[in-house]
Amino acid sequence: MNHIHKSFLLTCILAVSFLFSTLIPIEQTSAQPAWEQKADKVISVAKANLNKKYKAGGTGPNEFDCSGFTKYVYKKAINLDLPRTSRDQATVGTTVSKSNIRKGDLLFFKTNGQNISHVAIYMGNGKMIHARNERHNITIDNINDSYWKRTYVHAKRVIR
Repeated sequence: MNHIHKSFLLTCILAVSFLFSTLIPIEQTSAQPAWEQKADKVISVAKANLNKKYKAGGTGPNEFDCSGFTKYVYKKAINLDLPRTSRDQATVGTTVSKSNIRKGDLLFFKTNGQNISHVAIYMGNGKMIHARNERHNITIDNINDSYWKRTYVHAKRVIR
């Protein structure tokens, strides 16, 4: 076989190989880790409830207290069943330092000065979403506001 035939044959083989490679489906993998996909679902469900009413003892779907809100959101978003109260929710998951929190983590506060009495969902970029109180309902706040910095206790990672 002369050089021209070899080149032509090689070109044909490469062309056919390329065509077949474009026809064979390649399994797509998400660029996002599984935990982040879950966290995004949690935040999406939480945001869908923005401005709904705060009510002491409220567990949803239209009125919430802080732990009723987190319990409702995690169950609806990723089928994670959290305990009912913020104090009990603070016992689940893995404690993470404030410098290592990531979206989807639960944030706990001592708003009564003695025990854990408030919980929020960390959204990333210093923001949290929570059922704050009767005046503010479901709202987004900055975790670095002086009140939240002063009352912060710890964060728990419940999404794996």
